[in-house]
Amino acid sequence: MAKKNRILLIDDEHWIREFLKELFIAEGYDVETAGDEDGALQKLRCGTFDIVITDLRLGGSSGIDILKIAKAQEYLPEVLLITAYGSVETAVDALKLGAFDFLTKPLESSKILETLEQALERRKLRANINKSSKETDTNGNGSVRDDYLLYYDPLTKLPNRDLFFDRLGQAILKNEPSGRHLAIFIFDIDGFKLLNDVYGPAKGDEILIEVSRRIESSVFARDTIARVGSDEFGVVADIKREKDIVAVLERIRATLNKPITIGAREIAISTTAGIAVYPRDGTSAEMLVQNAGLSLAQAKRFDRSGFRFFTADMNERANKFFELRHKLTTAVENGELELFYQPYYEISTNRMVGLEALLRWRDDQGGYMLPGEFIPILEETKMIQPIGEWICETVCRQIMDWEKRSIPAVPVAINISPVQFMQQDLTERITSIVKRLGVDPRQLVLEVTETTLMQDIDVTERSLRQFKDTGMMISVDDFGTGYSSLSYLKFFPIDNLKIDMSFVKGLSYDSNDASIIAAIISMAHNLNLRTISEGVENTEQLRILESLKCAFTQGFLHCRPKPADQIEPLLELSMPAGASA
Repeated sequence: MAKKNRILLIDDEHWIREFLKELFIAEGYDVETAGDEDGALQKLRCGTFDIVITDLRLGGSSGIDILKIAKAQEYLPEVLLITAYGSVETAVDALKLGAFDFLTKPLESSKILETLEQALERRKLRANINKSSKETDTNGNGSVRDDYLLYYDPLTKLPNRDLFFDRLGQAILKNEPSGRHLAIFIFDIDGFKLLNDVYGPAKGDEILIEVSRRIESSVFARDTIARVGSDEFGVVADIKREKDIVAVLERIRATLNKPITIGAREIAISTTAGIAVYPRDGTSAEMLVQNAGLSLAQAKRFDRSGFRFFTADMNERANKFFELRHKLTTAVENGELELFYQPYYEISTNRMVGLEALLRWRDDQGGYMLPGEFIPILEETKMIQPIGEWICETVCRQIMDWEKRSIPAVPVAINISPVQFMQQDLTERITSIVKRLGVDPRQLVLEVTETTLMQDIDVTERSLRQFKDTGMMISVDDFGTGYSSLSYLKFFPIDNLKIDMSFVKGLSYDSNDASIIAAIISMAHNLNLRTISEGVENTEQLRILESLKCAFTQGFLHCRPKPADQIEPLLELSMPAGASA
């Protein structure tokens, strides 16, 4: 059995220690923790660790002291620092003292693990270099190989993070007198950890190599490209005017956001980018990369466009996100999450034919937080997996309650998160809940977004057929907003296409939206699929959708999402029991 990498985790906040400890143990690491400087020093001197992770502020102590003592140990661990945004300058000083990198709050699980893997890779390289230098002292060939390993990524052959910072620093010195701009891009492969888990590390490496090749083909020879994280790539582009940045971005993303063929499989990938601009967003390499990384994190949480430029208010929003994540942990424990239901109607009869279950979080002021503010947190922390099962069980119990009280039932749609969908045992988990509670599977509709659908064609087809075999129905949510090869749709056992509300919104004044919806409806009819238009808010939109022969509509025009008890009168006034969408 391979020896586990050992981590010493030092933080004076208990919940952070427990959160990170659970995360690292789940990834197979051996973890020890300390809550103060004294405990940390004792463990450092008595044990051997590959990685030391410490908060910069430990009550009355400083993580800098821990760093110095850790780097003095004979076993030479790599040191990662946890810092708040206000402590970035101190963290940069720590890098000069030998820290590998710093993790900025709010902590993001995927980024923590990526940085950890990179630190371990560096430690391994340094160990190999030390060994190789001893073996090559006599022939003088070791120094060239050592320099290469220190500054280049052995997988993609691109410059690594250290060389990226060095070249960015040189570019700043070069451009300072001329007044030219630099655009710093950090690209991240969306959902790479899931891809790596599903296909295995070897296929994951092939994806990384192909992504690096595509970026190289999209930029000029004078630009710098580097692998700066596990699935992150940095680009420094020399530009004359800030408005040229968009052209560079579009050129790179056009090549990146295309399917990758690995063996006989076509894998749909997408990327997200964070952008910072010199000198507007910083005059040092450290600050520019920090701000590009922050804008990347914001883009992944809140922006469906796939990129975001750094803005001065991002620090405040990031701190708010961190606070929400902490509150959400308590919210789950206290049962503050609730389900609302929104009906959808058959246009030709104006009858309710189904409901969609929607998650809501009741805040401490008695109001409800928008899903877009907390769903990304659930997905990032993977809390969405147990909560997804709670949603399924709650919906099933509600259906059985309505049946027991002879309230006419309609199928209820449950949203399946992309994180849930990649669970290998998702089908078994969902079907076991349905069987245990005795619900007719035909009363459930599973909604999967178009982007999720295309993550892995083989896995998608297998999972959907397993669900369909039980009698459940399948809807493709947000249709028209993601990448999909329409030829694949005929192979999937789909019942409904839900047309994204972004097209419905402009229906009454934008002929392009009307044309897109007409094309989707026509295609759906040819594939024997039904269409549900989301976000219908006025009678003009409804009239146009009726003329385009859309089957069903959902939106505020009919009904806002409501708790189950407020939906019951609408069910009782609706169609006869047994009718279905």
